[in-house]
Amino acid sequence: MKAFSKKVLTICICAAALVLCLCRIVPAAVFEDKKGSISLEFPYDLSGYRFNLYQVGSASDEGFQMLPEFSEIKFETLKTASDRKNAVETCVKLVKKNKSKGTAAVVETKGGKTLGFPEVSPGIYLIVQEKRSSDLYECENFLAVLPSFNEDGTWNYEVHANVKAEKIPKPTITTKKPKTGDNQVIFPWVICMGAAAAVGIILYRKKQTS
Repeated sequence: MKAFSKKVLTICICAAALVLCLCRIVPAAVFEDKKGSISLEFPYDLSGYRFNLYQVGSASDEGFQMLPEFSEIKFETLKTASDRKNAVETCVKLVKKNKSKGTAAVVETKGGKTLGFPEVSPGIYLIVQEKRSSDLYECENFLAVLPSFNEDGTWNYEVHANVKAEKIPKPTITTKKPKTGDNQVIFPWVICMGAAAAVGIILYRKKQTS
C-alpha cells in the first residue's frame, strides 16, 4: 500500500513539474521570431488612400506591453470600447509628439477595398489614415495586436481587421444677403452722391458759357 502511494505521489510530482515547464515554455515559444501580417478591409473603394502602421507595444513571454514612449497607456486596463478609443487618441498624439516612424502602405487601385502589411513582428500596432484634402472618406484609427488569440486556444499570425469608414460631409457655402436696414442706409448716400454730381456738372457748364 505504501509502495502504491509512493508511486502515485511520484507521478503527481512529475505531472506538476511538466505543467510548470509547459507554462514557462509555451508563452516564450508563441512570441519567437515568427512574423505575421495585418490585413485591412474597407467598406468602400479607397483606391490610392494611404495608411501608416506604428508599433506602440511589444510581445514577450510576459504578454503584451506598451513601448516606453507609450508607457502612460496601460494595455491590460483597456477593457471597454471607450478605453480603447482613448488609448488610440493618446497614441496618435504621442506618435506626432515623438515623430515616430511608421510603415506606410497605399491601397491599390485594383479592387480598392483591401490593404496588407506583411512581415509584421509580434506586438501592438496603431493604424492611422494619412489624410489628404482630396479624400472622400475618413477611416477610424485603431489598435491591433499580433498575434491574436483564437477561440480554440491557438494563436493567429494572420490578423484581419474590418475598418470603419464614413463619408466626409461636403462643406456648405452660404452667401450673405444684404439686410433691409443696410439698403435703407446705402440708398440715401447714393442719392446724395448723384445730386452732388449733377450740381457739379451744371456749375461746370455755366462756367464754360460765361
